[in-house]
Amino acid sequence: MVLKGEILYILTPGSYIRTLDFSGQDGFKDVSYMVPMYQPTLTERQQATKFISQSEKIAVTRSGEVLMVDILVYEDAA
Repeated sequence: MVLKGEILYILTPGSYIRTLDFSGQDGFKDVSYMVPMYQPTLTERQQATKFISQSEKIAVTRSGEVLMVDILVYEDAA
């Protein structure tokens, strides 16, 4: 979760970034929109023998751009 000015960015469990604008007088406004995100191909996932962990983080630049980093760790198949 990141608060920048009057905008709150929330990374949801489904890897979706929800954006709430608190600048209005009537509480908040949900200004979220769906952005296509990279998903590992089936071939990449099949090459790994064991899923180890996953970590997701978000950051917001001064200009308001949002960066999401999704780290997937697998055990080597070799």
